[in-house]
Amino acid sequence: MPGLFIDTSGWGHLFDKKQAFHAQASGIYRLVRTRRQKILTTNYVLVELAALLTSPLQIPRRKIVAIIEKVNPRHLLTWYMLM
Repeated sequence: MPGLFIDTSGWGHLFDKKQAFHAQASGIYRLVRTRRQKILTTNYVLVELAALLTSPLQIPRRKIVAIIEKVNPRHLLTWYMLM
């Protein structure tokens, strides 16, 4: 597998432990990171993630900022600016 595309719901399940597929998302994420494979996403996904975490998940704003900062394009993440 050359890389993994993570969409909005994937990030949501990864960062919110109350989500139904949190364990699966965490396991896959750890595996991809361990193998040093690329993680792919888009700027639209990150905007949607901020909206998802705000409502309906109602994650506090400070935590949302920390989550978005964790999705760091300088490490194993390749992200695309869609226009």
